[in-house]
Amino acid sequence: MIALILGLGLECKAPAFAANSSGSNASVLNASEKIPSWINPEPFEYTARNKPNPFEPFIRRSPGTEEGNTSKNKTLTPLERISPSQLKLEGILNHGAGAAEMSALVELPNGKGYILRKGMRIGTEGARVESIQENSIIIQQQYIDRMGEKKTKQTVLKLPQEAGEKNE
Repeated sequence: MIALILGLGLECKAPAFAANSSGSNASVLNASEKIPSWINPEPFEYTARNKPNPFEPFIRRSPGTEEGNTSKNKTLTPLERISPSQLKLEGILNHGAGAAEMSALVELPNGKGYILRKGMRIGTEGARVESIQENSIIIQQQYIDRMGEKKTKQTVLKLPQEAGEKNE
């Protein structure tokens, strides 16, 4: 009896694979040939009109640092190989009475120290030292954002406070 029930179960599935041309078998084949609509979706067309290119970098180089304006053979100084945010301000040097005579002592991540003056170039993106003040330096970088607008990024490096100065 059990074999007969199991046999019936197999017989129900067998006509779908059989090459018999009877009417009952044809209806089973038609039911199995129906393809759900999610398998064959409607064709999709992408139009890039008024949409940004997803493969463009978010920050473009400023016009002054384009490849045509700089020499590829130019050797970069250690200050031009790092980003301004990697610098650590260690001290401010005042050589005279005016702010034009000030310079700053910075430390690179590798521990080496360098002296910065107003107008010096830092980093690969064309950042420059804008001003040196008594306790900080301001570094500005001009870039073109994703929408093609010219913007300025400003990095301020401050002198670390001494332990005695915090209590005053």
